[in-house]
Amino acid sequence: MEPEFFLGKRMQDVLPPEIGAQFEATFATAAGPAGKARLEYALDMGGATEWYEARVIRVGEDGLIKVVRNITEQRRDREAVLRLNAELEARVAERTAALEVAAAEHVALQQQVIEAQRATLLALSTPLVPIARHVVAVPLVGDVDADRAGRLLEAILEGVQARRAAFVLLDVTGVPRVDEVAARALADVTRAVRLLGAELVLTGIGPEVARVLVELGADFGGAQTLPSLEHGIAYAMRAAPGRK
Repeated sequence: MEPEFFLGKRMQDVLPPEIGAQFEATFATAAGPAGKARLEYALDMGGATEWYEARVIRVGEDGLIKVVRNITEQRRDREAVLRLNAELEARVAERTAALEVAAAEHVALQQQVIEAQRATLLALSTPLVPIARHVVAVPLVGDVDADRAGRLLEAILEGVQARRAAFVLLDVTGVPRVDEVAARALADVTRAVRLLGAELVLTGIGPEVARVLVELGADFGGAQTLPSLEHGIAYAMRAAPGRK
C-alpha cells in the first residue's frame, strides 16, 4: 500500500483486527513494569504468508520504540527442524515399538526353550527305556529326592500301563547314596508295580547303598535284586516268555 495509507496512523488501525489486538496487548505489556515485550505474527503478502517479529521497548515515561523484522526464513527453518524432529521421533517410536515386539518375541521364545529344556531334563531324570516286549528299564543317575521320587513313581506306572510291561528293571548303579526318602521311594515303586501285575527287579545295588537300606529297614516285598542291569535284562528275557 502507499505510504499515505498508513503514515500517521496507529498499528492497530492499519493491521488486520486480530493482529491489531495482539499489538495493543504487546504495547500494554511494554508500558508496564516489564518495560519490554515481543510478538510474532503472520501477514498475507500477495498470497504468501510472511512472518514478522516485533520487539517493543519502553522509552521514558510514555514512549515506546518498536522494531519489526521479517523472520520468514528463520521461521521456515525452525518449522523444518520441528518437522524433522517429529519425523525422527516417529521413527524412533516405530523402531522402539518394533524392538519391544522383538524383545517380547525373544522372551517368549526363550521361555519356550526353557520349558522344553525343563521337560527334557525331567524326562532324563526319570528315563524309561523299552528293552524288549513287556520289558522296560529305568536307569537312575544322581540323588533321589522327594520331588524326583514322585516323578519316578509316576513315570514308571505310566510306562508299565502304556507298554503292558511285565518286568521293570530299576537300576540304581548311578545313585551315589540313599537316604530315608530314596529308600521309601524305591519301596513304593516296588509295591505299585506289583499292584499293576508286573515284577520289579532292582539292579546295581552297591555295598554302601545295601548297608543303608538294611539300616533303614526298607521293605521291597521280596523283589528280585541282581548285581547289574545286564543281569536284570538277561533275567527278564529268560522269564518273559513264560509270563502271560
